[in-house]
Amino acid sequence: MNGLSKILIVVVAVITAGSAAAIFLIPPSAQERVNRRQAEAQRLIDALTQEVWNYYHEHDEFPPGDGIGTASLVKALQTTSKSGYPYMTIVDDMLTSTGDLRNPVDPGSRILFYRNNRTGRSADQQVHNERNFDLWGAGSDGVFDRVNNWNSVVSAP
Repeated sequence: MNGLSKILIVVVAVITAGSAAAIFLIPPSAQERVNRRQAEAQRLIDALTQEVWNYYHEHDEFPPGDGIGTASLVKALQTTSKSGYPYMTIVDDMLTSTGDLRNPVDPGSRILFYRNNRTGRSADQQVHNERNFDLWGAGSDGVFDRVNNWNSVVSAP
Protein backbone atom coordinates (compact mmCIF):
# COMPACT_ATOMS: atom_id res chain seq x y z
CA MET A 1 0.00 0.00 0.00
CA ASN A 2 1.49 3.34 -0.98
CA GLY A 3 1.57 6.48 1.16
CA LEU A 4 -1.31 8.19 -0.64
CA SER A 5 -3.65 5.25 0.05
CA LYS A 6 -2.69 5.29 3.72
CA ILE A 7 -3.41 9.02 3.98
CA LEU A 8 -6.76 8.58 2.22
CA ILE A 9 -7.79 5.77 4.58
CA VAL A 10 -6.81 7.81 7.65
CA VAL A 11 -8.68 10.90 6.38
CA VAL A 12 -11.84 8.87 5.66
CA ALA A 13 -11.64 7.23 9.11
CA VAL A 14 -11.21 10.59 10.87
CA ILE A 15 -14.12 12.17 8.95
CA THR A 16 -16.34 9.17 9.66
CA ALA A 17 -15.48 9.17 13.37
CA GLY A 18 -16.03 12.93 13.59
CA SER A 19 -19.40 12.68 11.85
CA ALA A 20 -20.53 9.84 14.11
CA ALA A 21 -19.46 11.79 17.21
CA ALA A 22 -21.38 14.84 16.03
CA ILE A 23 -24.53 12.81 15.46
CA PHE A 24 -24.42 11.08 18.84
CA LEU A 25 -22.96 13.81 21.05
CA ILE A 26 -24.60 17.02 19.86
CA PRO A 27 -28.01 17.44 21.53
CA PRO A 28 -31.10 17.94 19.37
CA SER A 29 -32.22 21.49 18.62
CA ALA A 30 -35.07 23.06 20.55
CA GLN A 31 -37.42 22.61 17.58
CA GLU A 32 -36.42 18.95 17.29
CA ARG A 33 -37.22 18.40 20.98
CA VAL A 34 -40.63 20.05 20.52
CA ASN A 35 -41.41 17.81 17.55
CA ARG A 36 -40.28 14.71 19.46
CA ARG A 37 -42.49 15.56 22.45
CA GLN A 38 -45.51 16.12 20.24
CA ALA A 39 -44.92 12.81 18.47
CA GLU A 40 -44.55 11.12 21.86
CA ALA A 41 -47.86 12.62 22.98
CA GLN A 42 -49.61 11.32 19.85
CA ARG A 43 -48.12 7.85 20.36
CA LEU A 44 -49.44 7.86 23.93
CA ILE A 45 -52.90 8.91 22.69
CA ASP A 46 -52.78 6.08 20.12
CA ALA A 47 -51.78 3.51 22.77
CA LEU A 48 -54.51 4.71 25.12
CA THR A 49 -57.06 4.59 22.29
CA GLN A 50 -56.18 0.97 21.60
CA GLU A 51 -56.51 0.04 25.27
CA VAL A 52 -59.85 1.85 25.61
CA TRP A 53 -61.15 -0.28 22.73
CA ASN A 54 -59.77 -3.42 24.40
CA TYR A 55 -61.57 -2.41 27.60
CA TYR A 56 -64.78 -1.83 25.62
CA HIS A 57 -64.63 -5.27 23.99
CA GLU A 58 -64.34 -6.95 27.37
CA HIS A 59 -66.88 -4.82 29.29
CA ASP A 60 -69.27 -3.74 26.52
CA GLU A 61 -68.89 -0.16 27.73
CA PHE A 62 -66.24 2.53 27.63
CA PRO A 63 -64.39 3.58 30.78
CA PRO A 64 -66.00 6.49 32.61
CA GLY A 65 -64.77 9.97 31.79
CA ASP A 66 -66.20 13.48 31.73
CA GLY A 67 -63.53 15.38 29.78
CA ILE A 68 -62.05 17.12 32.84
CA GLY A 69 -58.92 14.94 32.93
CA THR A 70 -57.91 11.29 32.71
CA ALA A 71 -57.97 10.05 36.32
CA SER A 72 -61.03 7.83 35.77
CA LEU A 73 -59.53 6.43 32.56
CA VAL A 74 -56.26 5.62 34.32
CA LYS A 75 -58.14 3.83 37.07
CA ALA A 76 -60.12 1.77 34.53
CA LEU A 77 -57.05 0.84 32.45
CA GLN A 78 -55.17 -0.28 35.56
CA THR A 79 -57.84 -2.89 36.34
CA THR A 80 -57.16 -6.50 35.42
CA SER A 81 -58.26 -7.60 31.96
CA LYS A 82 -59.39 -11.12 31.05
CA SER A 83 -55.76 -11.92 30.24
CA GLY A 84 -54.90 -11.44 33.92
CA TYR A 85 -52.87 -8.27 33.33
CA PRO A 86 -53.84 -4.60 33.44
CA TYR A 87 -54.94 -3.08 30.15
CA MET A 88 -52.05 -0.65 30.46
CA THR A 89 -49.16 -0.24 32.84
CA ILE A 90 -48.88 3.39 33.85
CA VAL A 91 -45.90 4.45 35.92
CA ASP A 92 -46.30 7.04 38.67
CA ASP A 93 -44.08 9.56 36.85
CA MET A 94 -46.73 9.74 34.12
CA LEU A 95 -49.38 10.87 36.62
CA THR A 96 -50.14 14.13 38.38
CA SER A 97 -50.96 14.22 42.08
CA THR A 98 -54.67 13.99 41.14
CA GLY A 99 -54.12 10.88 38.98
CA ASP A 100 -54.36 12.52 35.56
CA LEU A 101 -51.96 11.55 32.77
CA ARG A 102 -49.29 14.12 32.06
CA ASN A 103 -49.13 15.41 28.50
CA PRO A 104 -45.66 14.58 27.09
CA VAL A 105 -45.66 17.91 25.24
CA ASP A 106 -45.29 19.69 28.59
CA PRO A 107 -45.41 17.14 31.42
CA GLY A 108 -44.87 19.76 34.10
CA SER A 109 -48.02 21.74 33.44
CA ARG A 110 -50.31 19.98 30.94
CA ILE A 111 -52.48 16.88 31.11
CA LEU A 112 -54.43 14.70 28.70
CA PHE A 113 -58.24 14.62 28.63
CA TYR A 114 -60.72 11.77 28.13
CA ARG A 115 -64.50 11.75 27.76
CA ASN A 116 -66.90 8.84 27.34
CA ASN A 117 -69.30 10.43 24.86
CA ARG A 118 -72.05 7.95 25.66
CA THR A 119 -72.30 8.87 29.32
CA GLY A 120 -69.87 11.62 30.31
CA ARG A 121 -70.68 14.66 28.22
CA SER A 122 -72.78 17.72 28.75
CA ALA A 123 -74.90 19.29 26.03
CA ASP A 124 -72.53 22.22 25.46
CA GLN A 125 -69.38 20.16 24.88
CA GLN A 126 -67.93 19.75 21.40
CA VAL A 127 -67.79 16.06 20.55
CA HIS A 128 -65.74 14.46 17.78
CA ASN A 129 -66.55 10.78 18.15
CA GLU A 130 -70.30 10.81 18.80
CA ARG A 131 -70.71 7.10 19.46
CA ASN A 132 -67.63 6.34 21.51
CA PHE A 133 -65.01 8.56 23.20
CA ASP A 134 -62.71 11.51 22.76
CA LEU A 135 -59.11 11.56 23.99
CA TRP A 136 -57.00 14.67 23.50
CA GLY A 137 -54.31 17.04 24.71
CA ALA A 138 -52.64 20.30 23.79
CA GLY A 139 -49.94 20.34 21.16
CA SER A 140 -46.61 22.08 21.22
CA ASP A 141 -48.24 25.06 19.51
CA GLY A 142 -50.68 25.46 22.42
CA VAL A 143 -53.76 24.34 20.46
CA PHE A 144 -55.97 22.65 23.07
CA ASP A 145 -56.67 19.46 21.07
CA ARG A 146 -53.72 19.19 18.68
CA VAL A 147 -52.98 15.58 19.72
CA ASN A 148 -56.16 13.51 19.70
CA ASN A 149 -57.88 10.25 18.84
CA TRP A 150 -60.12 11.62 16.08
CA ASN A 151 -57.08 12.14 13.85
CA SER A 152 -55.37 9.01 15.15
CA VAL A 153 -53.86 6.12 13.20
CA VAL A 154 -55.87 3.81 15.48
CA SER A 155 -59.26 3.37 13.91
CA ALA A 156 -62.47 2.30 15.59
CA PRO A 157 -62.97 -1.46 15.24
